Amino acid sequence: MYNKKEQKNHLEYLEHPEQLEGFDAIPVPEDLDGRIEAGIADGKCRRRRRTIKKAAKAGMGMAAAVALASVLCMSNPSFAAKMPLIGHIFERLETRTSVKGDFSKVAESLTEQTTEGTSVGNGRETEGTVPENAAYTKTSNGITMTLSEVYYNQNAIYIAMSLHSEEPFPENVKWLKNCEDYILDYEAVAIEGNQKFSYRDKNDVLFDYMEGSFVDDNTIAGILRIDLREQSVVPDTFRYDMDIARIRFSCIDGGGEDSSYILEGNWNFQLDVTLDTEDTQTVEINEVNEDGIGLEKVVKTRYEMNIYTIDEDGDPDKLYFAEVFDANGEKMDYAGNYADNRQTYGYDTSKVNIYICDYDEYMNELKGYYWSDDYEEKKKTKTYEQYIAEHALYQKEIVFDR
Repeated sequence: MYNKKEQKNHLEYLEHPEQLEGFDAIPVPEDLDGRIEAGIADGKCRRRRRTIKKAAKAGMGMAAAVALASVLCMSNPSFAAKMPLIGHIFERLETRTSVKGDFSKVAESLTEQTTEGTSVGNGRETEGTVPENAAYTKTSNGITMTLSEVYYNQNAIYIAMSLHSEEPFPENVKWLKNCEDYILDYEAVAIEGNQKFSYRDKNDVLFDYMEGSFVDDNTIAGILRIDLREQSVVPDTFRYDMDIARIRFSCIDGGGEDSSYILEGNWNFQLDVTLDTEDTQTVEINEVNEDGIGLEKVVKTRYEMNIYTIDEDGDPDKLYFAEVFDANGEKMDYAGNYADNRQTYGYDTSKVNIYICDYDEYMNELKGYYWSDDYEEKKKTKTYEQYIAEHALYQKEIVFDR
């Protein structure tokens, strides 16, 4: 069971964080997974014509609000352009996930030979199909999973992959197609099983989301992000083993035992990954104020920035929230599934300002300044960063040299 700080870190911006108050005191039901899926489903499908600001003020972060804008305007069929699927998944999806960036320029293509001599990613595959018998293609219970490309930086491993089903996927798992009020611009599919990092002695639980889109009725392609922020020392190269046992889709209609569409099987892969050190910088800070609030470090990679806060105030029920602004004073959007993770792609990160605020004050008051209907007028006299600076308990300017 997560403690209160972990709940905040994982769920901060995804739905309605202000409703987490008292969450740790709620009894855990036996059908917790189903109820979570049903709750998420209910939150995803909402009235869409209430504007982006309305959605964001309800408690979603900037990531969800920007995604909503994409959904409202999404009518471009270019995504289904006739390019090979395998070897080009990053190219298709890299700006349509919760962590955006030009991954296709830096990712390693997984081009193992098939038994028929056709290499994965060589351009011969037709739309929506996957090669058979490749080292990075495994079939179980009618589902063929193919790993297409991989990218590794200090914060995460990103794996481009596809799922191809012998039978068409049910319509009620296709949120982008069938839920006109869907607030994201990608499907989110839970990937569950075990994982092994060669530099660690034990196996770890695998539970992450593949974010992507359906290519056709039988095929979905996406990007799986494996977070590394909880691991203190990660080498430049290592072997990553992934043993996937379950694939879970949340259903649009939700509720009860049918809230999830679950595929069980056995998909095992081994990858050798190499660290991309370009545009990666760690700034060690290890500083706290008189109240024990501060920063340990900041890790900035090509596509995201992790903020490691310090909370030594001695109160286990006291929470804090970090707000981050780039060199132009722009509020930096969330990345991935963590509240202290920010997008760097598209921002000027030559310098950033980090402000740590009281969590309750931030949720109940401070964020409302930015999302208010009259913010454009208010910022003429006081910007959101200036407003946050007035209320912050701790502030730090960090300059990056690359």
